[in-house]
Amino acid sequence: AHAKSHGTYYRGTMASPTITFSSTNRLPDCPPHGCIVFVDTISGTNINLGTTATSDYASVTISGAASVNPSGFKGWIVVNGGLSITGSFSMQGLIYAVNDISYVGTGGQIRGQMVSANILDTIATVIDTSLSGAASLQYNCAATKDPVAALVRPGFIVKAGTYKEISD
Repeated sequence: AHAKSHGTYYRGTMASPTITFSSTNRLPDCPPHGCIVFVDTISGTNINLGTTATSDYASVTISGAASVNPSGFKGWIVVNGGLSITGSFSMQGLIYAVNDISYVGTGGQIRGQMVSANILDTIATVIDTSLSGAASLQYNCAATKDPVAALVRPGFIVKAGTYKEISD
């Protein structure tokens, strides 16, 4: 819901199932605290192991300098499917894929966390298994939560426009 309301919700189609972020289709910049980018299944429904066809899974490719921000993307990337990262992609935050992740970098760096749930292990999740790659993944708890600290607050938050106080 947060990604939908902030324009950072994406979904492929049967004709064009893969969402690609690259130097020509960049990840957004959401200052000052970062974005939550959510890439959903083609149908827009949750993956249920055994009943959801793998052709419905989200497919995301990130290549090169894919962020609008020259210092790299800051925020969370959540993929309801699989994710492939190549090139000199830099980010600070969290990457979470319900299925597989492939990360073969040639520069750049991911500071934070990368989590692959491997709900259906179609390929092995890999991080830089090629001899020419230089993928850098640096676990950093503060970098994981800092980009979205202002977006994810504990407790109850009233949605703007849904509350009206009546005077006595």
